[in-house]
Amino acid sequence: MKANILIYVLILILFTISINVSAGTVSPIVRQSSSVFHAATITHSFNLIMDGVVPGDLLVICIEFNAPPGTIVFPSGWNQSTITVFTSFVAGVCIYRFFMFGDTSPIIVTTTNSIQDAAVQYQITGASTIYRDFIGASDNTGTNTNINPPSISISPSDQVLVIAVYLFGNNNFCHITAYPAGFGNNIIASADDGGNSARAAMSTKSELIGNDDPAVATLNIGCRWVSFTFAVGGNVIVGLVLSNETILLLLITSALVIIGFKIPLFWLLGALTGFFSAFFIFRDINSVPASALVIIISLIILFMFMVKALGDKIGLGD
Repeated sequence: MKANILIYVLILILFTISINVSAGTVSPIVRQSSSVFHAATITHSFNLIMDGVVPGDLLVICIEFNAPPGTIVFPSGWNQSTITVFTSFVAGVCIYRFFMFGDTSPIIVTTTNSIQDAAVQYQITGASTIYRDFIGASDNTGTNTNINPPSISISPSDQVLVIAVYLFGNNNFCHITAYPAGFGNNIIASADDGGNSARAAMSTKSELIGNDDPAVATLNIGCRWVSFTFAVGGNVIVGLVLSNETILLLLITSALVIIGFKIPLFWLLGALTGFFSAFFIFRDINSVPASALVIIISLIILFMFMVKALGDKIGLGD
């Protein structure tokens, strides 16, 4: 009798625990930010955020070159999260790296022309290295008081950290007086010395989006600018998400199977309700392919029959 109860409980657990392996994500988070600017040079040195950074953290640096830079050479191991935009007066780019043990600071970016620069940096935690990195990167340019980050499209819609980048200066000593609504983590690099007009700024917004078109960032006076918008995907999470009616149907199926130990007809009824359960689970699990779901349910049913056959062979059902 005790062995029978043990088998019944095992089958009940197998039926009532259905794993939702849908690819949900958590939006990345900005932990720290920093800014820097340089007088005209061909060797642009950027100190990395090092305190509190752990392997897997994402470092993003966006740079405004305050005149045509010529050829740009980035440090080894760093990738561009945006294209490099060259205009007749300024240039801009964003680069990134997932921090690793052994990484050192500063990093060096070189240009063939000696120019001023300004740069801003984020340390971001929770960014995915495999699920989705940078997406939707695009650029706008202008010469007025409204820096207009381009729109972005995320497919599929998911939790992301949207980053709007504002790189400006050259012909005027400009300042941002208002960032786009809903954006935070505002950081700006500005010399404010009357000699270096290079400016760089960033802001972020965590959201579940399919499409987003950030509003303008307002400058106090018109100047030349480059703007980017891109998004950073978050780490995949695994959830256990079943509706109440699905759990109820699974419990009914379990009860039929338990009775089926004594009355074989109830095994057939349990199998039928089990397949109905599969449809309910599929409704709850919207990111698992149907083929994978069929395999999961089939394995559970097969295991049940194996347990029943084993129990009959050794006389546990008597």
